[in-house]
Amino acid sequence: MNDMDPPRKAPEDESKPDFGDWEDPSTIVSGERTRDDFLDVALQLREPTPIPEIAERADRGEDSAREYMRFFAELGVVEQVTQGPEQYRVDRDYLQWRRTRQIKQQYTANEIAQLLSETTDTIDEYREKFDVDSPDLVSVAEYAEENNMDVEEVWEQVSLWKTEVSRRKILNEALKTSEEKKVA
Repeated sequence: MNDMDPPRKAPEDESKPDFGDWEDPSTIVSGERTRDDFLDVALQLREPTPIPEIAERADRGEDSAREYMRFFAELGVVEQVTQGPEQYRVDRDYLQWRRTRQIKQQYTANEIAQLLSETTDTIDEYREKFDVDSPDLVSVAEYAEENNMDVEEVWEQVSLWKTEVSRRKILNEALKTSEEKKVA
């Protein structure tokens, strides 16, 4: 068709399209996000989870769930815990690697060292307060009773201590790999 041709018209007997029969555009767009939907679910799998539940959480089919979980297992994002029934959970090493990488991208080596120092100081304060070397050695109920505290309050403090221990491990790894990068 060139610029000189008159525009075409639909035949008179042609019916208008029924837009109500068309597929909802949101389902088409969400279909492109299948991998991301499964990745979002995979990163939340703290406990062994069967394929049907993974599929339900991602709002996808079981065959797709199985395929993506196997793919993520090859990448090291998840680990297959059982084969019958097939169950997966997030690989904690992957989560640590991912967090370490984020820290290295977000902070300089000097900033990481400062955060590590502050975290170590906080851990030392918890050690002094509870008079043990590890949060795993604290008897929450016993400590609460001996110090006239609520069990929930002691549990929260021990949980924060555990978080600081995990944080120190990640910061330590981030600093170590940042320094190795400088040497290389």
